[in-house]
Amino acid sequence: MSQNPTKHTKVLIIGSGPAGYTAAVYAARAMLNPILVYGSEPGGQLTTTTDVENYPGFADVIQGPWLMDQMKEQAKAVGTEMIEDHIGSVNLKSTPFEAIGDSGQKFTADSIIISTGAQARWLNIKSEQEFRGYGVSACATCDGFFFKDKEVAVIGGGSFMVFLPAMVVALLCITLSIPLMSQIYRKHYPDRSRGRLFASTAVVRKASALIVALVFGKVLENDLDNFRLILLIYAICCVLMAGCVLAIKPVYLRRSNQVRLFGALEHLRKDRVFRSLLTSWMILGFGNLLCWSIFVEYVSNPDYGYELTEFTIAFITGSLPEIMFLLTVVIWGVIFDRVNFFLVRMILNAFFMGGVLFYFFGQGMWALCVGISLHGIGRAGGNIAWSLWVTMFAKADQVAEYMSVHTFMCGVRGVIAPFVAFPVIALLGPRVIGGAGFILIMIATLMIWPHLRGKTPVGVSGS
Repeated sequence: MSQNPTKHTKVLIIGSGPAGYTAAVYAARAMLNPILVYGSEPGGQLTTTTDVENYPGFADVIQGPWLMDQMKEQAKAVGTEMIEDHIGSVNLKSTPFEAIGDSGQKFTADSIIISTGAQARWLNIKSEQEFRGYGVSACATCDGFFFKDKEVAVIGGGSFMVFLPAMVVALLCITLSIPLMSQIYRKHYPDRSRGRLFASTAVVRKASALIVALVFGKVLENDLDNFRLILLIYAICCVLMAGCVLAIKPVYLRRSNQVRLFGALEHLRKDRVFRSLLTSWMILGFGNLLCWSIFVEYVSNPDYGYELTEFTIAFITGSLPEIMFLLTVVIWGVIFDRVNFFLVRMILNAFFMGGVLFYFFGQGMWALCVGISLHGIGRAGGNIAWSLWVTMFAKADQVAEYMSVHTFMCGVRGVIAPFVAFPVIALLGPRVIGGAGFILIMIATLMIWPHLRGKTPVGVSGS
């Protein structure tokens, strides 16, 4: 442990990349006598770059290591004290601020500028070392231009390979829970009040989501690294939710001696009404998702005629439909319990079609607000109908199987629709998407009409 006396400065700069050296130059010229602490890689990532042609002030290509040497010499020339060390800890809770180097050296400062930059994660293979700076790069913004119109391979992604499996597991659990919850609704929510009770839970869920979004948004605004804490809280809440589900009286399903991977798809072949309704759902959902995918793009891209602030865009596409959802979801719950399901579906589709027409074919802010409001109202009823409709058509012990088919097919359309929407909007414009969505929802509505005219009994499969 070093016994060097504490070094005090008005400004302590940690890091020796372009940002650190620039801060040092300005602080020194302001007579603040800065100390710059650099680690094992002075100069940062630019020292691993050969040709640099995007640095202001140099018409000709310059070398990255040379540029950083010049920055270092300039910072020293104006009075910056350079110290080689690695800062292992910083205390910002008291003044003056404290920083401790790995050497044991203690620094105190009135202000600390942290400019540690980033460090590339190399593969550490022979060919990588051989071609570093000659085709192999770790800085897209630095070297991307040199690979214009060439085939490029991207290796790595930081912690993405940890994040991706975790997201797959989380989404898998969510997907598995949907058929289970539908079975629980069928068992514990009475037929004549199932929609109203579900709507009550939807109000709680949506209101909680809005409050949490505001709180966590503020937390992220203060420090993006807080996402780890947010994900931890989310995981804890999921565990608590699982505990609540376990407290519910168990649902006993029929046992099968043979389990087939896609065995539930047999219901599509055997149940004509289910097959017809599911096809209608697929067409409706695909049309909706085509439009939904580009709601934000349509109002945020000036090429489409709107020049709105970020706040206005967030209000129109995010807040307003959620407000309409909260205001109408209980009403939809009562309607679901008392009105023929086929008629409910047709009314929902009418709201979606109206929303598309106003949003994409109307003029001005009022049309956007009316369109997105109609869409939010439709989503409120659609959330109930989507979650509960199989409880009306499947036998009591087959609800989970029916819902698994429904969820699977919805996943298929959810994967495809955005990949269709964005190329089409780029080539043909947003109104083509809106028109296609309207036509698809109209087709889905016409498919339901024979069931309503023919008075197909609700619950025919479960009777």
